Amino acid sequence: MPPHPLPARNVASARWNLLCAVVVGLAAFAWMAHDRGSEPAFLDESSNIAQARDFDLVVNGQFDDAWWLAVPALDQPPLNQFLVGLAMRLGGSPRPGPKAALAWHRKYNLRRVEPEDAIGFGYASPSVLSASRWPAHVFGAVGCVAVFALGVQVRDWRVGMIAGLLLAFNPLYRQQSRVAVNDVPCEALALASVAVALWAWKQNGLGRWRPTLWAWPIAGVLGGLAVLAKLTGLIVLIHVAAWTLLAMASSGRSRRVGAVLGAAGFAVVVAFVVGMGNPTLTAQPTGPLDPETQALASEGPLGRAMAMVRHRMRMSALQQGFYPEYALKTLPQKAGIALVQGFGRFSPFGPAHSHLPKLYDWPQDRWGLVWLPWVACGAVAAAARGRNQRQEDRPPTAWAVLATSAITVVCVVGYIPMAWDRYLLPLLPWSALLAALFAVALYDRLARMFRQPH
Repeated sequence: MPPHPLPARNVASARWNLLCAVVVGLAAFAWMAHDRGSEPAFLDESSNIAQARDFDLVVNGQFDDAWWLAVPALDQPPLNQFLVGLAMRLGGSPRPGPKAALAWHRKYNLRRVEPEDAIGFGYASPSVLSASRWPAHVFGAVGCVAVFALGVQVRDWRVGMIAGLLLAFNPLYRQQSRVAVNDVPCEALALASVAVALWAWKQNGLGRWRPTLWAWPIAGVLGGLAVLAKLTGLIVLIHVAAWTLLAMASSGRSRRVGAVLGAAGFAVVVAFVVGMGNPTLTAQPTGPLDPETQALASEGPLGRAMAMVRHRMRMSALQQGFYPEYALKTLPQKAGIALVQGFGRFSPFGPAHSHLPKLYDWPQDRWGLVWLPWVACGAVAAAARGRNQRQEDRPPTAWAVLATSAITVVCVVGYIPMAWDRYLLPLLPWSALLAALFAVALYDRLARMFRQPH
């Protein structure tokens, strides 16, 4: 009896998808790393370099050092600082001491910084900058590969390829992938977590349980690492919760819904366990401490986590006072910036380096007239694709991506405190996915029309 051809086709398809993912990743990495020395120094890079000592503390097992309760440690989770420190060590650069991070916080976080002052500290030399940027290049490519994986699950490798390349060549994404800051590592890890979780969600929807025994924990680990890079990585948990509700609404099989609920809940637990790897939540320093540090040390992990949230809210309020020309305090202001800048100057067609002081600027934002309708058509295509998947008794992955895209827009509009480009970064991958889906759907429709006999 001849072998069934379906497994062979599946293997060939998996190999082709893997090859395409490698191509997207290598192309993205080459694009991020090419001529990286030409990227101007960014002020927040010097913050991560100033805290690169976190790497030495972790490597030496100093998880109870009082430094983990200092203000700079409250300001940002430690993963990116650890990676920057690792890159600096591999590059032969010494890490600054704790005084440098405290000085950076006082000089730049607690007052308005004029353009002529925003050059960072002297230790952020060209060689140090070059070494510290390697993690950003790697994670920039990881984010593009994750978007490719999402596109494959929504439709096929063509959607993944187009979406991954649209993201890689987006000027804002490339610029943020060429500087040693937290945003791209967090975004890339969140996208990777979501991509793995969507695959597991799809398998559970098909009634397959065994393949997801490893996928859901991996999704949880990646989600926890995203939170260790930046607190906004918590959005991964919101996405998984939304998919769980979608599974409950779109599946009439209680066993499948129960599997998704249990597996997603386990992934969330894993994410929280990984997130507890932040020593700020667990450090128990000994010796004399100042009253403020002592009060924080007496708190448990939850109290310290809330202290980090309160600190970020305080810093956002201070920034709005320091930079009133960028401050966004009302919902219409936030929605306007997200709509005009997020789909205009920060579209794949936007300028290589935006001119931030101009919140609305026709030469920079005009491409929104092309990109926004394109993405909106992609949302319609995703809705139609999800309906077809549902009618064929398949998990509606297109609906999952559409829901995630909508949640991301709502979260960005609800949170964004300043009209700064990096706050709009989460919009880029989902816009690229929807645009790629519409491009492929339109191509397939036209191809069918021309192939039909007259």
